[in-house]
Amino acid sequence: MYKAITITCGSGGWGGPLTVKPDEKKNKILSVTGGGIHPVAAKIAEMTGALSCVRRFAVHTTKLSSPLSQSAPTAALGTS
Repeated sequence: MYKAITITCGSGGWGGPLTVKPDEKKNKILSVTGGGIHPVAAKIAEMTGALSCVRRFAVHTTKLSSPLSQSAPTAALGTS
């Protein structure tokens, strides 16, 4: 049911080959992104017969207080 694949780097890539070998217990390709599943993860799942899953996360921004964010003289910032 599952097929092992080996992923190698291209001409500009680096690192050794990566073998992905799904089995009955480890049968998911997980894509952790801020959006949908990455096309590379989807292709790996398609080629191996594994399930493709996406783990979405929300990015929260917090405004930090900084001396430069307040009214600072332009000379202190190095601008004129």
